[in-house]
Amino acid sequence: AGSAMNHAIQLVSNWRISEQRMRANLELTNGLVYSELAVKTLMEFHSPGKAKSLVREACQKTIETDNSLAESLTALTPHLSINWKETLTPANCLGTSYHVTSESLSKIRLHTKQQ
Repeated sequence: AGSAMNHAIQLVSNWRISEQRMRANLELTNGLVYSELAVKTLMEFHSPGKAKSLVREACQKTIETDNSLAESLTALTPHLSINWKETLTPANCLGTSYHVTSESLSKIRLHTKQQ
């Protein structure tokens, strides 16, 4: 386990993160990467099956028209008061990642201090 931890520390210490490149890569999908978040959001108003069906239809329209998923969902769900452009963002996809990352970093720091 020590060797794996050392490799992880070495890997993480060399990371160079470019927020601009990450956002540009996400935008290449026209928002399709947010389809799971869209289903979760729609499940507040519809059954899981209906939510999945609406998102599937919106994804198909996004692919066919080159619009964003937010635009397609807005067109399909005008009766709902959802601002899809504000909803379908990276910040809303974090889930438990902050907790998991913090816990992992704490373990790395503890391991580093013990060496």
